Parts: sequence; C-alpha cells; structure tokens
Amino acid sequence: MNNKFFQFHKNKKSNKLVVIFSGVNAKSFMGYKLVDEFDCNKIFIREDSKSWYHSYIDGVSNNIDELITYIETFTKIFKKEDITFVGSSMGAYAALLVGTKLNIGKIIAFGPQIFINKHFPNCPKDDNYIKYKDLSLLINQASSNIDIFVGVNELIDLYHIKDIKIRKNVNIYKIFGQPHNVMLFLNKLDLLKQYIENSIFNRKYDLSIFNNLQINFNNNNYLEKAVRLFFIDKDYENAYIEFKKLIELYPSINTFWKYAGICSFYQKNYNNAIELLENAQLIVFGDEELHYYLGLVYFNQKDYEKSWQEFKYALDFSIDKKMSYFMKLAVSLRELKRYDESLSVLQESLHINSKNFGTYYQIAQIYKKQNFISKALENLEIANKLRPYEQLILDEIKELRK
Repeated sequence: MNNKFFQFHKNKKSNKLVVIFSGVNAKSFMGYKLVDEFDCNKIFIREDSKSWYHSYIDGVSNNIDELITYIETFTKIFKKEDITFVGSSMGAYAALLVGTKLNIGKIIAFGPQIFINKHFPNCPKDDNYIKYKDLSLLINQASSNIDIFVGVNELIDLYHIKDIKIRKNVNIYKIFGQPHNVMLFLNKLDLLKQYIENSIFNRKYDLSIFNNLQINFNNNNYLEKAVRLFFIDKDYENAYIEFKKLIELYPSINTFWKYAGICSFYQKNYNNAIELLENAQLIVFGDEELHYYLGLVYFNQKDYEKSWQEFKYALDFSIDKKMSYFMKLAVSLRELKRYDESLSVLQESLHINSKNFGTYYQIAQIYKKQNFISKALENLEIANKLRPYEQLILDEIKELRK
C-alpha cells in the first residue's frame, strides 16, 4: 500500500532493492530525488511521530516489530546481497536495526543513534517506549556489510560508535570537521549519489579518504564518562576533567576542546571558556555550536560587539537554522542600538517559524527602544495570542497602555 508514509516503486527489470528510511523532521521521503534515476526497486519510508519508527505508521505498522515484519514481506522477494538499506540520523537507526534484524546485504548509516537515551542530542525526548535502545550487539554480530558515517564535530556521534568493532564487513568513516549531518556533506561534495549507486549495484567505491581516523576515542572510557557526566548528570565540573584528558590524548580533535569550553561556560569561568573555544576554533572554524557558545560567553560578559559576530557565524554555518541563534543575534544587535539590523534578523526568523511568540516579543522590545509604542503593542498582542496568559507579556501590554 502506497501512501504518504510508505511507497514501493517496483522495477520488473531489476533484481536490486534499495530501502530509504527518512530522518526525524522529514516532511517528504528522504532520498527520493537521490535515487530517482537508478534502475532498481525502491522503498521509501518515513514517520512523523518522532518515535524512531516504534509507533503507528499509517497502513504499515503499529510498532517496530510489526514494521520489521512488514518490510520483510518485500525484502524476502530479493536475494540478501541485492538489498541496500540507507538512512540518516533517526533513519540510520532504523536502517541498522531493521537491516541487521533481516540480515540484508548492505546497510549505509549516516550519523546513527546506536544508543537511545532521552538525555542525548538527536534522540527521542521520551525513550520509555523504545524497545531497542542499544544496537551495538546487533551491529557487532551482523553479517551485513555496514558503512557508518559520523561527523567528528558531533560529540554524541563519536559516543555512538565507541563500542562498534571495525571488521571486514563493518566500516566506520569519521568525517573530520563535520557535524551530525554528514549525508549532506557528502552530497555537497558530489560523492553521495555515486556512492549510493555503487552500493546498490555491488560495485566497489573508494572511500579511503574518509577512513584515516582508526580510533574510537574511548581510551580508558574517558569519552563515555565525559558524555554521561555532561548530558545525563549535568556535572560540568567533572565532565571538564574528562574532556581535558581527551584533549591530552587527541589534541587535534576540536570537539573535546569545544566541550571543555562549554563546561567552563556553565561554570561561569568565562576567560577559560574563551581560551578553550578559541583553540577549538583554530582547529575547525566552521562549527556552529562552537560559535554559539562563544557568543554566549561574550553575551554574558555584555561584550555585544563580539557576541553578535559569533551568533552570526553560528547562523551562517548552521544547516537547520535555530531560533536561539536568531534571538541572541537580534538581542546583541539591539544592545548595540543597531535596531534596523536587529529587526531584520527577527523578521528573517519568522520565515522559519511564524508561530514563535518570543520573536514578536523581541520585535516589540526594539520598537519600545525606538519609542514606537503602537508597533510595540501590536507585536505584544500577537505574542499574547500565541502564548496566552504569559505574565511578562501581559505586564508589558498593561504598562504600554497607560
């Protein structure tokens, strides 16, 4: 049954099948255009509940095990070696889980969540209903050919691969200087389409350029300790100690410098945070998270001339434009009395999310600074409609109406 969540495109002339699992925010099928010209059978699947494929998918399944069974009704028609599963992030998790369960021939996973934990970035906010929270054993025991790609800039992605054994059939490609979305990076390099095509049709493709980091960064469990202290315990003092150990072992990896700096930021040791984040910046400049936290340091020091520049870099380097980047950039510019630029930033953010009450609230603050009271009230009223009974907004409306 083909619908907006599942489609099977049959090709009677081909014995090859590719299955593409979409990521968490996909509003349409991921990879549709990517494989459109390939002469093979294709399955596209997505879900919109952000359940890591564990919840109801219309016309397909009620849970993850039903999904595996449903997909098997298609894969059993083909030889295992003629099947390729592909996914990115949540889709990569599904490709690895379903692919190893069904023992299919080839699995390609970009930035997968191998360990599900609600405290980790890029994971479900509620993990109580997740049946398969640890894929490491499935991967390490799999006979499938597996290629895993992670960005070295993404700390949690390095954590996910810490227990995966590199074997003849399992490769891990650590992409230096890249964040979570390594699939997009390969696409920008015009490598993705050819690599996927060669994988589907069982042709060799040289990726050795990305395979020069043959370490898992978890010596003495420093990485595991650092991640758990930082994300789960919020113990930034002790997490900082573990990140410093990782810096000593791997001084060329900007991620560890960055997170040591973030730990210092949360401890309000701003000068140390600046030093560490600037060292990370020397290794990889184009890291949005790094610039955002460096911006926060300067922002908290009320050095808005430096903070706006860092928030602008964070926006420039980000793939998914985050509202927090827009907000902090706009406020920094406002504090510098660059009102028109600040307003322009906020208006740009409305193209991404027109329902964010905070944007209208901040627009009102700019108009207040300029003494444009009617315009300030107009935007506060919009903010109030989007977030009723927010006392801060109600108080400001009352004050301006006096």
